[in-house]
Amino acid sequence: MKIVNPDAIDPRWAMEYLWQKITSMEPILVKTAEIREWSNEFRLIQPEAVRSMELSMRSDGQLQPIILLKNDDGYHIIDGIKRYRAALELGLKELQ
Repeated sequence: MKIVNPDAIDPRWAMEYLWQKITSMEPILVKTAEIREWSNEFRLIQPEAVRSMELSMRSDGQLQPIILLKNDDGYHIIDGIKRYRAALELGLKELQ
């Protein structure tokens, strides 16, 4: 086992690696009831942005999947908080 100094890892490379892994995965349907927002969500999401996403999803459907992390208590959102909140407003039962 090789131990790597985290300070020696170029964060741009790490993000690129993770993005390639994520985008190569096949989307799955997940029940909205199983999705959780992080309790320490620090981003301020403007209500107008969620409303705009809701209108877009109503007319065009979900164009991009949300990115989730599976935990023991369900799934936590990594990317796609506005899509998730818009889906709740629309009463959708599943997202991909």
